[in-house]
Amino acid sequence: MTRNTLFRTTLGLFATASLFITSAGLASAAPAPAPGTSSSLANTVSTTFPALDTYHAGDLSAADVGRMDSHGDFIPWGANHWDCKPSTTHPNPVILLHGFSGGNFYNYGELAPSLKAAGFCVFSLNWGAVPLTPGYGYTDLREGAKELAAVVGKVRAATGAEKVDIVGHSAGGLMPYWYINKMGGDQYVGKFFALAPATRGTDMGGKFNQKTARGRFAVDAVVKSGHPGIKDLLPDSDFIREVSTPSLTRPDVQYAVLVTNGDTTVTPWQSQFLPAGPNVQNYLLQDLCPNVKADHVSITLNIVFLQVVQDFLAGKTTPIVCSASDTTPVPLHQYAA
Repeated sequence: MTRNTLFRTTLGLFATASLFITSAGLASAAPAPAPGTSSSLANTVSTTFPALDTYHAGDLSAADVGRMDSHGDFIPWGANHWDCKPSTTHPNPVILLHGFSGGNFYNYGELAPSLKAAGFCVFSLNWGAVPLTPGYGYTDLREGAKELAAVVGKVRAATGAEKVDIVGHSAGGLMPYWYINKMGGDQYVGKFFALAPATRGTDMGGKFNQKTARGRFAVDAVVKSGHPGIKDLLPDSDFIREVSTPSLTRPDVQYAVLVTNGDTTVTPWQSQFLPAGPNVQNYLLQDLCPNVKADHVSITLNIVFLQVVQDFLAGKTTPIVCSASDTTPVPLHQYAA
């Protein structure tokens, strides 16, 4: 795919799904309202999905679609506006982190604009680049944590915020623990939302099982191709043992985890949950909405995820709605483990 083709595809994607609601079937090309005003689309979103705040939808500019960073990568719509100043309602800027072989444009094409429309300052970090390889998230997770520390400092300096909140998917739901637990990041992170995280590593449904010759060969091949981060993602890796000692969580950080039982990448999916604690909320997508199907990747675009993460970051307990056709409110607090 050429860059021009990709760009046209990108514009088409955002023209139909730009207001973060593709999975709900409510996409529209209506212009965003000015802050403090409303449009029929914004009203439809907030009425159908009360947990999705659209008051600041007017902050989303069409001119922002297709913006690229210094590496030539597309920036998720609404992210990386370094002049953004946090409000008293949402004082913590939000940093988005993808997983292994990922990228934030694809991971958070719907989450970034949804948070921007709710009034958050949103920032996107493509971490873990290796030479001559498309995608990100390949490096040693300790190196990824150093990149995270640098961007946290940059975001705090630009916004004046004391703390940031983090949303991480897959390996991006594991790597921040090193920053929080081993680099003093707990004093700068208020909330951490982990989506389908590799909390205890994964053997990819047995494909990377280190007790088998085939599994060892597979991992060695990935490492030799210049992607050392895969070793940190194995169950019982040195990284996971060290980052979990003495505890994976810290008392001054609020944590939430959202998991889908359709995940065949981080396996078993039950391993993704954090130990119970007063500052931990564990959610299974199918406990909230039994008929919703999502795998390890598609959960990043799921309308339930968009609601749960916004509720968590905003410190609210607004009931969520499973879909545009099933609008029975689901009280989150009944399902937190």
